Amino acid sequence: MKKVFTLKKAIPVTFLFTGILIASLDLTGQANYNITVSGTSFSPNEITIFAGDNVIWENVSGSHNVNGTTTTYPSNPESFGNSVGTAWSYSYVFNTPGIYDYRCDSHYEFGMTGKITVVEVADSYLLTINFQGMTPHVGQELWLSVKDQLGGFEIARTNVTVGETFSVELPGIELGRFYDVDFFADHNMNGRYDAPPTDHAWRLGLSDVDGNETLDFTHNTNFTDIAWKYILNLNCFSMNPHMGQPLTLYVKDQSTGQYVDTVTLESIVATDFTLQSFAIQPGSSYYLDFYADHNQNGEYDTPPTDHAWRISLNNVEGDTAVTFNHNTNFTDIFSTSGIPRESVADNQVLLYPNPASDYLTVDLQTTEQKFQKIRILDLLGKELLSFNDHSGSSFQKFNVSSFNPGLYLMQVEIDNETRILKFIIK
Repeated sequence: MKKVFTLKKAIPVTFLFTGILIASLDLTGQANYNITVSGTSFSPNEITIFAGDNVIWENVSGSHNVNGTTTTYPSNPESFGNSVGTAWSYSYVFNTPGIYDYRCDSHYEFGMTGKITVVEVADSYLLTINFQGMTPHVGQELWLSVKDQLGGFEIARTNVTVGETFSVELPGIELGRFYDVDFFADHNMNGRYDAPPTDHAWRLGLSDVDGNETLDFTHNTNFTDIAWKYILNLNCFSMNPHMGQPLTLYVKDQSTGQYVDTVTLESIVATDFTLQSFAIQPGSSYYLDFYADHNQNGEYDTPPTDHAWRISLNNVEGDTAVTFNHNTNFTDIFSTSGIPRESVADNQVLLYPNPASDYLTVDLQTTEQKFQKIRILDLLGKELLSFNDHSGSSFQKFNVSSFNPGLYLMQVEIDNETRILKFIIK
């Protein structure tokens, strides 16, 4: 989907639904970005990084070079590059913000070019929250989250044991930003969030940051249901074979077969990275189904054409971290439901992924029942797409890439019964 996010330097991230891509970091906080050089392309050929980050080019085939000199590209803030050769590795630390163009001199005429956008590191400041009068919760766990009000993303999370008076310090707030500071005391001590008054929860606002900030809080009963979300981190390592390829993660409830979250990376730009979801709930079990679009055709293909994996996550207790190292133990994630056949209701209809962006699959999950008709409607009942299956099937895939983002309805006729399902286009 980690308990504390307190990086001094914000890492370049791609927000795609709830997905976050984080480059690999060394102990100094410097991010390392890998670019594969082969054929007539750099992969990926465009990336955005922070000043002080390191880019590593690996020439895996052919004779190439990296030419980003100001002689060739006068608008580049500074020069970088190496000589033409084979089987080389070249790295460069970009310290000056700006846009850098570069090329391979041997294959420039074939379009072998790249672009690196270097952005300035935002100054971050310290948020201190002083708690007083917390007598009703002494010895209990208090969980706290800081979220950007505009972007909705979380910049910090921590938990502490409550004393009558104590302070929490969290780095990472930035100038001019607005934040929500959400926190709750696990009043019934069951190890998870329960809406007030079972647990005691509050929200403080932090407006227009102008440096280090301090919030003072005194215990009160003006509770707020902060709808606390638990984090799933899927930490991926050694993803070298998929540099520059899209990757999608589906979080699937094991008991219902429903997809509760979809996390998409448009392009893998580092061999080690983290996928993050906020859709898991304590007490539930999930399948983490994910695949790299290895042939880069924009859709899922059965392995080994694409590389796909499934990880079982059983009986979630709260924030959860899962480690995955690249391997070739592939799973066809869309033909293996993982749900025992006897546990699937006769009229079970599954839609996945939901939310969707390109393709939407409707699956009866049984071999006995067949579709008669499928209609996709907008919320006003206007038919946008229909499918009549006179031969009978229990599985159908639709291209919904042309649909505008929003909520839609699917009307499914099965054995003279009509079902209405909702799905989201993101």
